[in-house]
Amino acid sequence: DEEPAPADDRRAALEAAKEAKYREIRDAELDFRMGKMSEGDYRTTDRELRAQAITILKRIDELDGEKPEPR
Repeated sequence: DEEPAPADDRRAALEAAKEAKYREIRDAELDFRMGKMSEGDYRTTDRELRAQAITILKRIDELDGEKPEPR
């Protein structure tokens, strides 16, 4: 059995974090549409969640840049 490389572990963790963040964004939108959140709170929350998602995506891109090119 081969152990996954640390980069693969980081990639899997980042992919899971990305999916969780996307879910949070959708949940916040649903809460707003259902009247559970004011427009101001929604805008603030959405902006923060999207900034966090962008950070995660950048970290994934950085990991992809670390991988050696296939021969």
